[in-house]
Amino acid sequence: MTDHTTRDIFISILSAELRGEKLSVPMTEELLRYAKIHNVEAMVFQVTHAKELERANYYTVFAHMNMMKLMQEITKLFEEAGMRHFWVKGMEVAQYYPYPALRSMGDLDVMVEDIARACEILSQHGYDFGHHDQCEWPCYKNNFRVELQSRLAYSGSEKLMSFFDGCWDYEKEHHLDWSFHFVYLIEHLRKHLVHEGVGFRQFLDIAVLVQNEKVSGQLNWSWIRETLQKLDMLDLTERILALNERWFGVKVPFEVPEITDEFYDFATDRILENGVFGRDDEEHLELANVHVESSSDYDGSRMTLGGLLRKAFPGYRQLIGWDEYRFLVGRKYLLPVCWIYRLWRNLFLKEKREQRRQDAQIDAALYDEKIRELKEWGL
Repeated sequence: MTDHTTRDIFISILSAELRGEKLSVPMTEELLRYAKIHNVEAMVFQVTHAKELERANYYTVFAHMNMMKLMQEITKLFEEAGMRHFWVKGMEVAQYYPYPALRSMGDLDVMVEDIARACEILSQHGYDFGHHDQCEWPCYKNNFRVELQSRLAYSGSEKLMSFFDGCWDYEKEHHLDWSFHFVYLIEHLRKHLVHEGVGFRQFLDIAVLVQNEKVSGQLNWSWIRETLQKLDMLDLTERILALNERWFGVKVPFEVPEITDEFYDFATDRILENGVFGRDDEEHLELANVHVESSSDYDGSRMTLGGLLRKAFPGYRQLIGWDEYRFLVGRKYLLPVCWIYRLWRNLFLKEKREQRRQDAQIDAALYDEKIRELKEWGL
């Protein structure tokens, strides 16, 4: 069970960082753990000046400066080549934090109109490309990661993906219109919530855009709410905004439905333990892609054919996330070999046989847990 005293202190630290304030807080091992798993160590250091976080603070600032240089370099290369592009998420939002360099990020995200040409340009200037799929092409320079995207949304409903495919209508001078960007941040949070889970940093990004006058004045709330309603994400957004108001005191210029204390505790505790991007274990990743037939007497053993096939033959991106299949990275042609190897493990290893006997019950429990959680979030 989560210690609510420590939980509330941690949230108060994040709230103080948004206001640019300092707090005198005795640092504990649990607070340090939360700062680490949410990748907000630099923010916590800025507020508390805890010596234990000083090194992490320097590294975050160093990484930010170097990623900013990469962003400027790529922008220049793409502009010289006449490559249409725009930046999203981390670095775009970071500039509106009280201390931009303290907003940590794992990579830079850039949307490009011609993915093949963009890869060619960067390859010619020292960027190394790793494994990729049809929508995301990560590359590396000086140990920093840049992710090229050919689509903003590549999961969810056709309606949702089609809407975000129209993103170029909202781009100007390599930046997205902030109302459109706000909707995209909600979608990105939704994606992580449905799959692995989500941490405080994505909520902080939304809170920053709402409270910063330079951005908030550009947010067309009527259009945002109408769009979110059409995309079936308005209920989710209202819960996000209500949590941000209770956590950080950040309010939008309209009334949002109140959340119950029960939902507040449920959501806060789950997010706190999730870390940056939530759970990353095999069962939960599989669960996000498995469709179970609805039945009043469902016993966990009945799955659609599509669900069974996805469990038997996981995709490339799913497999490379598991340690035993790391050899697949950059070798997509070995995917059939991995499927055979996975089948052998499941059929002949004793521990796997026992696990297989329990799969129906495990899948049912995880499925029921996930469905209850998503309904609580308005999804």
